Amino acid sequence: MMILAKKLSPEGYGLFNVILSLVALFTVFANSGMNLVLTREVTLFPKSTNTIFSLIVPIRIISFLIATISLLIYLYFKSFDYDLIFIFAIILILANNLWDVSESIAFGHLITKYTTLFNLIFSSIWLLTVVFLPKNILNIRVIVICYSVILFLKGIAYLLTVYHKFVVENKESISLTWQSIFIMCVPYLWLRVLGALTDQVPILMLNDNSGSAEVGYFSVGSRLILPITLMINTGLRAVFPFLTKLFKEDLQLFKTRIIDGFGFIMISGTLIAAFLVLTSKYWIVFIFGVDYFNAIAVFNSMAWFGVLLCFDLLLSTCLSSSYKQKILAIITTIDFLIVFPIFYIGANYGALGFANAKLIGSAIVVLYHVIVFDKVLNLKLKFYQMFSGFFFFIIIFTVCTFLENIVFKLFLILTVTSAFALFKESPVRRNIDLIRKLLLTKR
Repeated sequence: MMILAKKLSPEGYGLFNVILSLVALFTVFANSGMNLVLTREVTLFPKSTNTIFSLIVPIRIISFLIATISLLIYLYFKSFDYDLIFIFAIILILANNLWDVSESIAFGHLITKYTTLFNLIFSSIWLLTVVFLPKNILNIRVIVICYSVILFLKGIAYLLTVYHKFVVENKESISLTWQSIFIMCVPYLWLRVLGALTDQVPILMLNDNSGSAEVGYFSVGSRLILPITLMINTGLRAVFPFLTKLFKEDLQLFKTRIIDGFGFIMISGTLIAAFLVLTSKYWIVFIFGVDYFNAIAVFNSMAWFGVLLCFDLLLSTCLSSSYKQKILAIITTIDFLIVFPIFYIGANYGALGFANAKLIGSAIVVLYHVIVFDKVLNLKLKFYQMFSGFFFFIIIFTVCTFLENIVFKLFLILTVTSAFALFKESPVRRNIDLIRKLLLTKR
Protein backbone atom coordinates (compact mmCIF):
# COMPACT_ATOMS: atom_id res chain seq x y z
CA MET A 1 0.00 0.00 0.00
CA MET A 2 2.87 2.36 0.77
CA ILE A 3 4.50 1.75 -2.61
CA LEU A 4 1.13 2.01 -4.32
CA ALA A 5 0.42 5.36 -2.67
CA LYS A 6 3.78 6.66 -3.84
CA LYS A 7 3.22 5.49 -7.41
CA LEU A 8 -0.32 6.86 -7.59
CA SER A 9 -1.37 10.43 -6.96
CA PRO A 10 -3.26 11.22 -3.73
CA GLU A 11 -6.43 11.32 -5.87
CA GLY A 12 -5.80 7.87 -7.40
CA TYR A 13 -4.84 6.33 -4.09
CA GLY A 14 -7.89 7.93 -2.51
CA LEU A 15 -10.18 6.43 -5.16
CA PHE A 16 -8.68 2.98 -4.59
CA ASN A 17 -9.47 3.29 -0.88
CA VAL A 18 -13.02 4.44 -1.64
CA ILE A 19 -13.48 1.14 -3.49
CA LEU A 20 -11.98 -0.79 -0.58
CA SER A 21 -14.36 0.99 1.80
CA LEU A 22 -17.31 -0.10 -0.33
CA VAL A 23 -16.00 -3.67 -0.29
CA ALA A 24 -15.53 -3.57 3.50
CA LEU A 25 -19.02 -2.15 3.96
CA PHE A 26 -20.79 -4.88 1.98
CA THR A 27 -18.47 -7.66 3.15
CA VAL A 28 -20.13 -7.25 6.54
CA PHE A 29 -23.35 -8.64 5.13
CA ALA A 30 -21.53 -11.41 3.26
CA ASN A 31 -19.75 -12.56 6.42
CA SER A 32 -22.99 -12.47 8.44
CA GLY A 33 -21.10 -11.83 11.69
CA MET A 34 -20.06 -15.47 11.90
CA ASN A 35 -16.30 -15.52 12.47
CA LEU A 36 -16.18 -15.62 16.29
CA VAL A 37 -19.22 -17.90 16.55
CA LEU A 38 -17.66 -20.35 14.09
CA THR A 39 -14.31 -20.27 15.90
CA ARG A 40 -15.96 -20.77 19.28
CA GLU A 41 -18.15 -23.70 18.21
CA VAL A 42 -15.31 -25.45 16.38
CA THR A 43 -13.09 -24.98 19.46
CA LEU A 44 -15.71 -26.58 21.69
CA PHE A 45 -16.69 -29.32 19.19
CA PRO A 46 -13.63 -29.97 16.97
CA LYS A 47 -14.80 -33.47 16.01
CA SER A 48 -17.99 -31.98 14.53
CA THR A 49 -16.25 -29.57 12.15
CA ASN A 50 -17.74 -31.24 9.07
CA THR A 51 -21.27 -30.96 10.44
CA ILE A 52 -20.77 -27.35 11.48
CA PHE A 53 -19.30 -26.55 8.08
CA SER A 54 -22.31 -28.05 6.28
CA LEU A 55 -24.62 -25.94 8.45
CA ILE A 56 -22.87 -22.63 7.74
CA VAL A 57 -22.48 -23.03 3.97
CA PRO A 58 -26.14 -22.17 3.12
CA ILE A 59 -26.00 -19.15 5.44
CA ARG A 60 -22.83 -17.85 3.79
CA ILE A 61 -24.15 -18.36 0.26
CA ILE A 62 -27.37 -16.47 1.00
CA SER A 63 -25.53 -13.69 2.82
CA PHE A 64 -23.07 -13.32 -0.07
CA LEU A 65 -25.95 -12.97 -2.55
CA ILE A 66 -27.59 -10.35 -0.32
CA ALA A 67 -24.31 -8.42 -0.14
CA THR A 68 -23.84 -8.57 -3.92
CA ILE A 69 -27.38 -7.39 -4.68
CA SER A 70 -27.07 -4.59 -2.11
CA LEU A 71 -23.81 -3.39 -3.67
CA LEU A 72 -25.33 -3.35 -7.17
CA ILE A 73 -28.33 -1.36 -5.93
CA TYR A 74 -26.00 1.13 -4.22
CA LEU A 75 -23.89 1.55 -7.37
CA TYR A 76 -27.00 2.07 -9.48
CA PHE A 77 -28.21 4.94 -7.33
CA LYS A 78 -24.73 6.48 -7.00
CA SER A 79 -24.22 6.32 -10.80
CA PHE A 80 -20.63 5.02 -10.66
CA ASP A 81 -18.90 4.71 -14.04
CA TYR A 82 -16.30 2.04 -13.17
CA ASP A 83 -18.37 -1.01 -14.19
CA LEU A 84 -15.45 -3.42 -14.60
CA ILE A 85 -13.93 -2.31 -11.31
CA PHE A 86 -17.05 -3.13 -9.36
CA ILE A 87 -17.36 -6.59 -10.91
CA PHE A 88 -13.99 -7.25 -9.30
CA ALA A 89 -15.21 -5.56 -6.12
CA ILE A 90 -17.76 -8.37 -5.89
CA ILE A 91 -14.91 -10.86 -6.31
CA LEU A 92 -13.15 -9.09 -3.42
CA ILE A 93 -16.22 -9.57 -1.24
CA LEU A 94 -16.22 -13.29 -2.12
CA ALA A 95 -12.49 -13.53 -1.40
CA ASN A 96 -12.96 -11.99 2.05
CA ASN A 97 -15.83 -14.41 2.66
CA LEU A 98 -13.70 -17.46 1.81
CA TRP A 99 -10.80 -16.25 3.94
CA ASP A 100 -13.00 -15.48 6.93
CA VAL A 101 -14.56 -18.96 6.98
CA SER A 102 -11.20 -20.69 6.54
CA GLU A 103 -9.41 -18.70 9.23
CA SER A 104 -12.26 -19.17 11.71
CA ILE A 105 -12.14 -22.96 11.31
CA ALA A 106 -8.34 -23.10 11.53
CA PHE A 107 -8.30 -20.90 14.65
CA GLY A 108 -11.04 -23.10 16.12
CA HIS A 109 -8.58 -26.00 15.90
CA LEU A 110 -5.95 -23.78 17.56
CA ILE A 111 -3.90 -23.64 14.36
CA THR A 112 -2.61 -20.23 13.27
CA LYS A 113 0.30 -21.18 11.01
CA TYR A 114 -1.82 -21.30 7.83
CA THR A 115 -2.88 -17.68 8.25
CA THR A 116 0.77 -16.70 8.52
CA LEU A 117 1.82 -18.86 5.58
CA PHE A 118 -0.87 -17.73 3.13
CA ASN A 119 -0.55 -14.09 4.16
CA LEU A 120 3.19 -14.26 3.59
CA ILE A 121 2.92 -15.93 0.17
CA PHE A 122 0.11 -13.86 -1.30
CA SER A 123 1.21 -10.57 0.27
CA SER A 124 4.58 -11.13 -1.37
CA ILE A 125 2.85 -11.70 -4.71
CA TRP A 126 0.84 -8.50 -4.23
CA LEU A 127 3.98 -6.59 -3.27
CA LEU A 128 5.88 -7.80 -6.33
CA THR A 129 2.91 -6.96 -8.55
CA VAL A 130 2.82 -3.36 -7.30
CA VAL A 131 6.61 -3.00 -7.50
CA PHE A 132 7.04 -4.31 -11.02
CA LEU A 133 3.90 -3.00 -12.72
CA PRO A 134 5.10 -0.29 -15.13
CA LYS A 135 3.93 3.14 -14.06
CA ASN A 136 2.51 3.88 -17.51
CA ILE A 137 -0.11 1.10 -17.12
CA LEU A 138 -0.62 1.55 -13.38
CA ASN A 139 -4.19 2.83 -13.13
CA ILE A 140 -7.14 2.17 -10.87
CA ARG A 141 -8.62 -0.57 -13.07
CA VAL A 142 -5.39 -2.58 -13.27
CA ILE A 143 -4.80 -2.26 -9.52
CA VAL A 144 -8.30 -3.39 -8.53
CA ILE A 145 -8.20 -6.36 -10.94
CA CYS A 146 -4.79 -7.55 -9.71
CA TYR A 147 -5.72 -7.10 -6.06
CA SER A 148 -9.03 -8.97 -6.48
CA VAL A 149 -7.47 -11.93 -8.29
CA ILE A 150 -4.68 -12.29 -5.72
CA LEU A 151 -7.05 -12.17 -2.74
CA PHE A 152 -9.46 -14.59 -4.42
CA LEU A 153 -6.68 -17.13 -5.01
CA LYS A 154 -5.55 -16.70 -1.41
CA GLY A 155 -9.07 -17.39 -0.13
CA ILE A 156 -9.45 -20.48 -2.33
CA ALA A 157 -6.04 -21.85 -1.24
CA TYR A 158 -6.87 -21.41 2.45
CA LEU A 159 -10.35 -22.96 2.08
CA LEU A 160 -9.00 -26.05 0.27
CA THR A 161 -6.33 -26.50 2.95
CA VAL A 162 -8.79 -26.16 5.81
CA TYR A 163 -11.30 -28.47 4.15
CA HIS A 164 -8.66 -31.17 3.68
CA LYS A 165 -7.07 -30.79 7.13
CA PHE A 166 -10.07 -30.22 9.42
CA VAL A 167 -13.41 -30.68 7.68
CA VAL A 168 -13.25 -34.00 5.82
CA GLU A 169 -12.64 -36.38 8.75
CA ASN A 170 -14.38 -34.65 11.69
CA LYS A 171 -17.92 -35.90 11.04
CA GLU A 172 -19.39 -36.40 14.51
CA SER A 173 -22.99 -35.26 14.83
CA ILE A 174 -23.96 -32.23 16.86
CA SER A 175 -27.20 -30.78 18.18
CA LEU A 176 -26.66 -27.45 16.46
CA THR A 177 -28.88 -26.35 13.56
CA TRP A 178 -28.32 -23.64 10.98
CA GLN A 179 -31.07 -21.65 12.71
CA SER A 180 -29.30 -21.82 16.09
CA ILE A 181 -26.00 -20.80 14.50
CA PHE A 182 -27.64 -17.88 12.74
CA ILE A 183 -29.30 -16.74 15.98
CA MET A 184 -25.88 -16.77 17.69
CA CYS A 185 -24.49 -14.72 14.79
CA VAL A 186 -27.15 -12.00 14.89
CA PRO A 187 -25.51 -9.95 17.70
CA TYR A 188 -22.16 -10.09 15.88
CA LEU A 189 -23.79 -9.18 12.58
CA TRP A 190 -25.32 -6.16 14.29
CA LEU A 191 -21.89 -5.29 15.73
CA ARG A 192 -20.23 -5.49 12.34
CA VAL A 193 -22.95 -3.49 10.62
CA LEU A 194 -22.55 -0.71 13.18
CA GLY A 195 -18.77 -0.93 12.86
CA ALA A 196 -18.94 -0.68 9.08
CA LEU A 197 -21.32 2.26 9.23
CA THR A 198 -18.99 3.96 11.70
CA ASP A 199 -15.74 3.27 9.82
CA GLN A 200 -16.63 3.12 6.13
CA VAL A 201 -19.57 5.47 5.58
CA PRO A 202 -17.63 8.56 6.79
CA ILE A 203 -14.88 7.71 4.26
CA LEU A 204 -17.48 7.73 1.49
CA MET A 205 -18.78 11.01 2.90
CA LEU A 206 -15.24 12.38 3.02
CA ASN A 207 -14.91 11.54 -0.67
CA ASP A 208 -18.22 13.24 -1.47
CA ASN A 209 -17.47 16.36 0.60
CA SER A 210 -13.73 16.90 0.12
CA GLY A 211 -12.64 14.79 -2.84
CA SER A 212 -10.55 11.66 -3.29
CA ALA A 213 -7.27 13.48 -2.47
CA GLU A 214 -8.42 13.96 1.14
CA VAL A 215 -9.37 10.28 1.21
CA GLY A 216 -5.83 9.59 0.02
CA TYR A 217 -4.30 11.58 2.90
CA PHE A 218 -6.57 9.91 5.42
CA SER A 219 -5.90 6.48 3.95
CA VAL A 220 -2.14 6.93 4.23
CA GLY A 221 -2.53 7.91 7.88
CA SER A 222 -4.86 5.02 8.71
CA ARG A 223 -2.94 2.45 6.64
CA LEU A 224 0.29 3.25 8.46
CA ILE A 225 -1.24 2.13 11.76
CA LEU A 226 -2.78 -0.95 10.11
CA PRO A 227 0.24 -3.24 10.77
CA ILE A 228 -0.13 -2.57 14.51
CA THR A 229 -3.91 -2.99 14.68
CA LEU A 230 -3.83 -5.98 12.31
CA MET A 231 -1.21 -7.67 14.46
CA ILE A 232 -3.24 -7.04 17.62
CA ASN A 233 -6.51 -8.11 15.97
CA THR A 234 -5.05 -11.30 14.50
CA GLY A 235 -3.34 -12.04 17.79
CA LEU A 236 -6.59 -11.61 19.70
CA ARG A 237 -8.43 -13.86 17.25
CA ALA A 238 -5.66 -16.41 17.69
CA VAL A 239 -5.91 -16.36 21.51
CA PHE A 240 -9.72 -16.23 21.44
CA PRO A 241 -10.07 -20.05 21.62
CA PHE A 242 -7.66 -20.15 24.58
CA LEU A 243 -9.62 -17.42 26.36
CA THR A 244 -12.82 -19.36 25.73
CA LYS A 245 -11.31 -22.46 27.35
CA LEU A 246 -9.83 -20.42 30.20
CA PHE A 247 -13.22 -18.86 30.92
CA LYS A 248 -14.68 -22.37 31.27
CA GLU A 249 -11.82 -23.91 33.26
CA ASP A 250 -10.25 -21.18 35.43
CA LEU A 251 -12.26 -17.99 35.84
CA GLN A 252 -9.77 -16.32 38.17
CA LEU A 253 -6.85 -16.85 35.78
CA PHE A 254 -9.10 -15.58 32.97
CA LYS A 255 -9.62 -12.33 34.90
CA THR A 256 -5.89 -12.02 35.64
CA ARG A 257 -5.00 -12.40 31.98
CA ILE A 258 -7.50 -9.68 31.06
CA ILE A 259 -5.98 -7.23 33.54
CA ASP A 260 -2.49 -8.01 32.24
CA GLY A 261 -3.77 -7.47 28.69
CA PHE A 262 -5.18 -4.05 29.60
CA GLY A 263 -1.85 -2.83 30.88
CA PHE A 264 0.21 -4.37 28.11
CA ILE A 265 -1.80 -2.76 25.31
CA MET A 266 -2.04 0.67 26.92
CA ILE A 267 1.63 0.96 27.89
CA SER A 268 3.29 -0.68 24.90
CA GLY A 269 0.80 0.90 22.51
CA THR A 270 1.35 4.38 23.96
CA LEU A 271 5.14 4.14 23.75
CA ILE A 272 5.02 2.82 20.16
CA ALA A 273 2.60 5.59 19.17
CA ALA A 274 4.84 8.22 20.81
CA PHE A 275 7.86 7.03 18.86
CA LEU A 276 5.95 7.03 15.56
CA VAL A 277 4.43 10.47 16.14
CA LEU A 278 7.74 12.07 17.13
CA THR A 279 9.42 10.81 13.96
CA SER A 280 6.53 10.95 11.46
CA LYS A 281 7.49 14.26 9.86
CA TYR A 282 10.75 12.70 8.73
CA TRP A 283 9.83 9.24 7.47
CA ILE A 284 6.42 9.96 5.93
CA VAL A 285 7.84 12.53 3.52
CA PHE A 286 10.85 10.28 2.88
CA ILE A 287 8.63 7.29 2.00
CA PHE A 288 5.76 8.97 0.15
CA GLY A 289 7.20 12.25 -1.06
CA VAL A 290 6.07 15.83 -0.55
CA ASP A 291 2.70 15.13 -2.19
CA TYR A 292 1.66 13.45 1.05
CA PHE A 293 2.87 16.15 3.46
CA ASN A 294 -0.74 16.73 4.56
CA ALA A 295 -0.90 13.10 5.72
CA ILE A 296 1.56 13.72 8.60
CA ALA A 297 -0.92 15.39 10.95
CA VAL A 298 -3.55 12.82 9.95
CA PHE A 299 -1.22 9.95 10.85
CA ASN A 300 -0.35 11.52 14.21
CA SER A 301 -4.02 11.51 15.24
CA MET A 302 -4.57 8.02 13.86
CA ALA A 303 -1.57 6.64 15.78
CA TRP A 304 -3.19 7.62 19.09
CA PHE A 305 -6.52 6.35 17.84
CA GLY A 306 -4.84 3.01 17.08
CA VAL A 307 -3.92 2.55 20.75
CA LEU A 308 -7.53 3.03 21.83
CA LEU A 309 -8.74 0.76 19.04
CA CYS A 310 -6.45 -2.08 20.15
CA PHE A 311 -7.72 -1.66 23.70
CA ASP A 312 -11.32 -1.91 22.50
CA LEU A 313 -10.50 -5.01 20.45
CA LEU A 314 -9.30 -6.69 23.64
CA LEU A 315 -12.54 -5.77 25.42
CA SER A 316 -14.73 -7.16 22.66
CA THR A 317 -12.68 -10.38 22.41
CA CYS A 318 -12.98 -11.00 26.16
CA LEU A 319 -16.74 -10.41 26.13
CA SER A 320 -17.14 -12.76 23.16
CA SER A 321 -15.06 -15.50 24.76
CA SER A 322 -17.25 -15.29 27.89
CA TYR A 323 -20.52 -15.58 25.89
CA LYS A 324 -21.50 -11.95 26.49
CA GLN A 325 -22.19 -11.14 22.84
CA LYS A 326 -25.61 -9.65 23.57
CA ILE A 327 -24.10 -7.21 26.05
CA LEU A 328 -21.38 -6.45 23.50
CA ALA A 329 -24.10 -5.68 20.93
CA ILE A 330 -25.79 -3.26 23.35
CA ILE A 331 -22.48 -1.52 24.11
CA THR A 332 -21.68 -1.21 20.40
CA THR A 333 -25.10 0.27 19.70
CA ILE A 334 -24.50 2.92 22.36
CA ASP A 335 -21.04 3.54 20.88
CA PHE A 336 -22.56 4.06 17.45
CA LEU A 337 -25.05 6.62 18.78
CA ILE A 338 -22.18 8.50 20.43
CA VAL A 339 -19.46 8.42 17.77
CA PHE A 340 -21.34 8.48 14.46
CA PRO A 341 -22.47 12.12 14.84
CA ILE A 342 -18.87 13.03 15.76
CA PHE A 343 -17.51 11.19 12.72
CA TYR A 344 -20.21 12.71 10.51
CA ILE A 345 -19.15 16.22 11.55
CA GLY A 346 -15.44 15.40 11.21
CA ALA A 347 -15.90 14.06 7.66
CA ASN A 348 -16.98 17.55 6.60
CA TYR A 349 -13.57 19.01 7.51
CA GLY A 350 -11.21 16.97 5.39
CA ALA A 351 -8.84 14.17 6.32
CA LEU A 352 -7.49 15.81 9.48
CA GLY A 353 -10.98 16.67 10.70
CA PHE A 354 -12.06 13.07 10.28
CA ALA A 355 -8.92 11.70 11.97
CA ASN A 356 -9.42 14.01 14.96
CA ALA A 357 -13.08 13.02 15.13
CA LYS A 358 -12.13 9.33 15.29
CA LEU A 359 -9.67 10.04 18.12
CA ILE A 360 -12.16 12.11 20.13
CA GLY A 361 -15.01 9.65 19.65
CA SER A 362 -12.88 6.66 20.61
CA ALA A 363 -11.55 8.39 23.74
CA ILE A 364 -15.11 9.06 24.91
CA VAL A 365 -16.38 5.51 24.50
CA VAL A 366 -13.29 3.72 25.85
CA LEU A 367 -13.60 5.45 29.22
CA TYR A 368 -17.05 4.09 29.91
CA HIS A 369 -16.19 0.72 28.36
CA VAL A 370 -13.77 -0.07 31.18
CA ILE A 371 -16.40 0.58 33.86
CA VAL A 372 -19.06 -1.49 32.07
CA PHE A 373 -16.57 -4.26 31.35
CA ASP A 374 -15.56 -4.43 35.00
CA LYS A 375 -19.19 -4.78 36.10
CA VAL A 376 -20.17 -7.31 33.42
CA LEU A 377 -17.28 -9.71 34.10
CA ASN A 378 -17.14 -8.93 37.83
CA LEU A 379 -13.42 -8.21 37.64
CA LYS A 380 -13.53 -6.01 40.75
CA LEU A 381 -10.89 -3.71 39.35
CA LYS A 382 -9.53 -1.03 41.63
CA PHE A 383 -9.51 2.56 40.45
CA TYR A 384 -5.80 2.57 39.59
CA GLN A 385 -6.18 -0.72 37.69
CA MET A 386 -8.93 0.79 35.54
CA PHE A 387 -7.51 4.19 34.81
CA SER A 388 -3.76 4.32 35.49
CA GLY A 389 -3.07 3.11 31.95
CA PHE A 390 -5.26 5.90 30.59
CA PHE A 391 -3.46 8.49 32.72
CA PHE A 392 -0.18 7.32 31.22
CA PHE A 393 -1.70 7.54 27.73
CA ILE A 394 -3.07 11.06 28.33
CA ILE A 395 0.20 12.38 29.75
CA ILE A 396 2.33 11.02 26.89
CA PHE A 397 -0.24 12.19 24.33
CA THR A 398 -0.17 15.71 25.80
CA VAL A 399 3.63 15.82 25.80
CA CYS A 400 3.86 14.68 22.16
CA THR A 401 1.03 16.88 20.88
CA PHE A 402 1.41 20.22 22.60
CA LEU A 403 5.13 20.64 23.25
CA GLU A 404 7.57 21.73 20.53
CA ASN A 405 11.10 20.88 21.65
CA ILE A 406 11.95 17.27 20.75
CA VAL A 407 14.64 16.92 23.45
CA PHE A 408 12.24 18.18 26.12
CA LYS A 409 9.59 15.75 24.86
CA LEU A 410 11.94 12.78 25.11
CA PHE A 411 13.06 13.84 28.59
CA LEU A 412 9.47 14.08 29.84
CA ILE A 413 8.48 10.74 28.27
CA LEU A 414 11.42 9.02 29.96
CA THR A 415 10.65 10.74 33.28
CA VAL A 416 6.96 9.82 33.22
CA THR A 417 7.67 6.20 32.26
CA SER A 418 10.27 5.90 35.04
CA ALA A 419 7.89 7.45 37.57
CA PHE A 420 5.13 4.98 36.67
CA ALA A 421 7.61 2.10 36.94
CA LEU A 422 8.28 2.98 40.59
CA PHE A 423 4.76 2.07 41.68
CA LYS A 424 4.34 -1.66 42.23
CA GLU A 425 0.79 -1.94 40.87
CA SER A 426 1.19 0.47 37.96
CA PRO A 427 0.67 -0.94 34.43
CA VAL A 428 4.29 -0.07 33.55
CA ARG A 429 5.55 -2.15 36.47
CA ARG A 430 3.15 -4.98 35.64
CA ASN A 431 4.45 -4.96 32.07
CA ILE A 432 8.05 -5.14 33.26
CA ASP A 433 7.20 -8.02 35.63
CA LEU A 434 5.28 -9.83 32.87
CA ILE A 435 8.20 -9.55 30.43
CA ARG A 436 10.62 -10.72 33.14
CA LYS A 437 8.45 -13.79 33.83
CA LEU A 438 8.29 -14.64 30.13
CA LEU A 439 12.06 -14.37 29.79
CA LEU A 440 12.66 -16.51 32.89
CA THR A 441 10.17 -19.11 31.63
CA LYS A 442 12.01 -19.39 28.31
CA ARG A 443 15.30 -19.90 30.10
